[in-house]
Amino acid sequence: MEAIHSFLKKSVFHKKLHYTFEELQKEEVVYLVALDDYPLSFPLYGTRRLLFGEEHEHYREQVFVKLIRLLEHSFVEGHRIVISGLKANRDAACLAAGFLLSLREASSIQEAALMLSELDPAIRPDWFTSEFWLETVMQ
Repeated sequence: MEAIHSFLKKSVFHKKLHYTFEELQKEEVVYLVALDDYPLSFPLYGTRRLLFGEEHEHYREQVFVKLIRLLEHSFVEGHRIVISGLKANRDAACLAAGFLLSLREASSIQEAALMLSELDPAIRPDWFTSEFWLETVMQ
């Protein structure tokens, strides 16, 4: 479980919105996912950049399901991934809950919420009550 917590802290629960070239190179980031349309002024050698700015605004749940699958793949393969542009802790918590559900570390949304509240006390279990799309991750 410690490996999962560390992975989530680095990929989802980080506080930076944008990264420099040096930071991406140093961290050996394989996937940089941008949920905003932040332009990069430098090339990304060895890093795949995925842009979901406009798609995220209109199809939040579908984009989050894609990101959960990418998080799962990155964790299993040992790839470093950074998701930038998450505007709310609730969004980060939903991604993390979906990740726990997809890995079968949690058997329900409530269990995932409790696990995440242990990781970060600011996460409230009631955030997930209206996130019905998380149930599709469990299937």
